[in-house]
Amino acid sequence: MALDYALRYDEVAQSVRMTQVRVARVQMDTLKEQPAVVIEKFASLLAEQLLNDATIYRFRPEDLKTAEGKGYRPSAVAVTSNGVEITMVPVAR
Repeated sequence: MALDYALRYDEVAQSVRMTQVRVARVQMDTLKEQPAVVIEKFASLLAEQLLNDATIYRFRPEDLKTAEGKGYRPSAVAVTSNGVEITMVPVAR
């Protein structure tokens, strides 16, 4: 199964979550052609529903306290060639 998805920061849950999940490809080599098509379609729909909004990382409270102590909080999440980057923005005071 191959997935396409975006990431977002959930401030309330203090976590990074999957969003806009789409199954790009499902392949079941062990099944005959016709049943495989039906099962692959069902698997795609099920995976999209189950994985949309799934938490892939949760910040530890002490990490957020350290950032807040320095005047910052997490904001946007971006995927780059170097990995996942989380933008820190100043805390409104």
